[in-house]
Amino acid sequence: MVSNQGARPRPEANFHVVTVGVGFDAADHWIVEHIETSDIVITADIQLAMRSLSQYLREAGEIKGHNPTFSKQDRSRFLQALDALIQKLRR
Repeated sequence: MVSNQGARPRPEANFHVVTVGVGFDAADHWIVEHIETSDIVITADIQLAMRSLSQYLREAGEIKGHNPTFSKQDRSRFLQALDALIQKLRR
């Protein structure tokens, strides 16, 4: 977990907490500098993620209006796809 605020340690062996400076996007920059090929990044930084996604979609000409909200079915599909990706990387 990368954050610009302190976080409570967790007992899992593969869980590490990294606290970065308070500068704008400091956690994002740390992630970019330290990510490796088989790493999976999930961000709670929705504004940054949406800004980047929106820019990409605008450039591709795909933005045609507002997107629907993230439903329970969307969440379920996301979790299933994430689990499948994790299992694939573990092999």
